[in-house]
Amino acid sequence: MSGPRIVLASGSPRRAQLLAEAGWDVCIRPASIDDGMLDASGHDPRGWTMAMAWLKARSVVENEASELGELLLAADTVCSVDGKVFGQPADREDARAMLNRMRRGTHEVWTGMCLMRVGGERHMGARCEEVQIGDLTNDSIDRYLDSEEWRGKAGAYNLSDRIAAGWPVQCDGEASSVMGLSLELLDELLEEVDG
Repeated sequence: MSGPRIVLASGSPRRAQLLAEAGWDVCIRPASIDDGMLDASGHDPRGWTMAMAWLKARSVVENEASELGELLLAADTVCSVDGKVFGQPADREDARAMLNRMRRGTHEVWTGMCLMRVGGERHMGARCEEVQIGDLTNDSIDRYLDSEEWRGKAGAYNLSDRIAAGWPVQCDGEASSVMGLSLELLDELLEEVDG
């Protein structure tokens, strides 16, 4: 038996999986905005992720046959190291540079979300979690880059995939937020939408 229905303005399988595991009946309508084509560097990560989430939600409302009252969710995630913001890598060398910048240290992962009932007000928020990546060898990075698994991922990695692969990665905070969707924030936004 499925739970309540939510329209996800994203083609991310990980976000859809997180929602389904939380009991949602997920309808996927990817946004027409490709945030991988945009450069997040030089922007405030909190503001950037919320703005991108709002633009994604709006694009689905404007471009799709959305029904009044449908519950619509959009999200965006970036990594930040010492003030430098990383979205999705543009290419292999960009992915390598991101991973080199983050290894042997701590970085922030910001996820911004926009939740709204179509025809109603938007409700937005953002979460920041800290992630530590230990000492990765150049060979392990090269093998990972060869796999192409870095494509389409903020900061060039996915937390659960890299933990499963045995990377020295630790998250201090909500793991689902690092993977692109804060379930805690979703609960808060739901209270605002239905409050």
